[in-house]
Amino acid sequence: MTTGQVDVKHIAKLPSVKSWRSTALAKRLVFKLFNQLRHGELVIQDGDTTHRFGGGDVSIAPSATVVIHEQRAYSRILTGGTMGAAEAYIDGDWSTEQLTDVTRVFSANIPILEAMKHKQNWFIKAGVKLAHAARKNSVSGSRENIAGLWISLANKANFMASYLSRELCTFNEFKLFYPTQANEVFLEVSKETYQEMLKLNIISNLWSRVDHNNFILRFVTSFETEKSEIDELLSRINTFCSKC
Repeated sequence: MTTGQVDVKHIAKLPSVKSWRSTALAKRLVFKLFNQLRHGELVIQDGDTTHRFGGGDVSIAPSATVVIHEQRAYSRILTGGTMGAAEAYIDGDWSTEQLTDVTRVFSANIPILEAMKHKQNWFIKAGVKLAHAARKNSVSGSRENIAGLWISLANKANFMASYLSRELCTFNEFKLFYPTQANEVFLEVSKETYQEMLKLNIISNLWSRVDHNNFILRFVTSFETEKSEIDELLSRINTFCSKC
């Protein structure tokens, strides 16, 4: 089972939209989300303009600066969420000398990230419509089909996450920590349960700690995740957990 982030090399990208209107819209929508940050501060340096978001208690999360190098970064964040942001960073569309602090700012604002995921289906559809309009007079419309494939792959990953979330919650030892709305599943488990998982080589991401005895784990599914892989995982968990 895939428990890490989706390999971006296996996901076709949405057609790029060069229209300034599309870029401006994506930027406004991304900024609208960032305006909701409550902990820490995110500073975006875009050309000669500096935008500040959050500005909350820096004892909870730090202040971090991001530099935008390509305007397409906004569209990629909008249509791809956290994965789109990662792709854009790898491709040099944005950069930062404080990557750890940027991560900490968003980790402290999980509800905002969840809102982004909740709206992603709408964002993707809007992005595809914009791309389609921008490309309608091109020689070939084949790249629009790539966008359709991208959405299909994302939907499969989300479906597998929903299945995993539902089945794990049938065990007394697992408690859903955040609603599963995309391809990530956040669960609260005891330290003892986590240790049993490690003994069976069940690897998940140790996302956070509630306290010394309770952890938050994260599972991430991809378009390559199969139901049989999840069932095999559940079978191993069943050896040390009890059903509700």
